[in-house]
Amino acid sequence: MTDADTGISHETEFYRRQYEGGIVSLELDPATKVAKFQESLSPGKRYGLVNEIFEGQVRPDDVIVELGSGQADCLVLMIDRYKLTNVTAVDVGFAEDMQNGPLRMINRNLNQKWDLDDGSIDYLIALMVFEHLFDPFHCFEEVKRVLKPRGVACVNLPIVSSLKNRIRLLFGQIPVTSSGVDVWFRDANWDGNHLHYFTVPLLKRLADRCGLAMCDYRGVGRFHQIKGRFPNLLAGELSFTLRHK
Repeated sequence: MTDADTGISHETEFYRRQYEGGIVSLELDPATKVAKFQESLSPGKRYGLVNEIFEGQVRPDDVIVELGSGQADCLVLMIDRYKLTNVTAVDVGFAEDMQNGPLRMINRNLNQKWDLDDGSIDYLIALMVFEHLFDPFHCFEEVKRVLKPRGVACVNLPIVSSLKNRIRLLFGQIPVTSSGVDVWFRDANWDGNHLHYFTVPLLKRLADRCGLAMCDYRGVGRFHQIKGRFPNLLAGELSFTLRHK
């Protein structure tokens, strides 16, 4: 459905209300680089697996795309760190399509076919994105379509089967995969607008159905190494890669 006054679909308006943002400067001073690295790219952080995959592998001219990039803070850091020249950030929150040096920013609704060519991407990044979209099958099928034969998708998703959620269910409470329940009611934002819940076995089955292999598991947060070894029981969220089978 589309609003008659604005011409914007209710779906797009919903996403913009939650995720509208901008783009940070590409200029980073040395202190900011160190702080941002520790905050976002070090082991145990959400982007830690991305940085680990890039180390010693990524080339400056590789085609890199991040879906649901927000303000693209980590892309900016990786552009600087790895001297990247062909980087695209895709987010419904961008006011318009724009180019800032090596970084292209495009406003797209990822529930539709992604505006990316078949077999065109070396590294695809999608961290805490697919649970916000309507159709997980569509997401994984699109990953398969846009990746080059040796391409890698770095994905992060919430895992509903964690021990904390099992205990919550035992006591008649609802599983939580984002902020606490009180925040849901304060912001009228049910579970951080997560539309889907995942377990590791179901993600593997989904990947296999779409011709992808799921591997390189990494836990996130405290005790991330242990979480990576027992993700279906201990991980509240999991980073992993998808590759062509």
